[in-house]
Amino acid sequence: MALLGYLYIYIDSRTVTMQLFDYENWDMKTMIYPARRPVEQVDHKILAPAEERLMNSWGILDKELGKHPWASGQSFGIADIVLLPAAMTFKLRGRPIHEFPNVARWIDACMARKAVSETATPVVKAGKQI
Repeated sequence: MALLGYLYIYIDSRTVTMQLFDYENWDMKTMIYPARRPVEQVDHKILAPAEERLMNSWGILDKELGKHPWASGQSFGIADIVLLPAAMTFKLRGRPIHEFPNVARWIDACMARKAVSETATPVVKAGKQI
């Protein structure tokens, strides 16, 4: 499952976030996260296929999480650590995480872990859509 994250989810997540958020004007010292780009600046020919691939990838993870409690299998592990940041970004930017109930449950279980919740970014801790 970690390879699903590295080879597919992270590539498509980066493509999407580079389209949706204004990284050129992001000041890391004063802004927690870059502002959203105006809709007219988003290239939907790039965005739409990446979003579709992400939905497919989250569907694969959702099926696997229907068989096991963690992306790593029976125990929390490296695949969970690899996949969680992209899953939280997907959720916090308002994508339909409810379409993947096992992923939604898994995100909650990951966030309930002390080591995860204590080290989460301010955006994740706030839990507000970005």
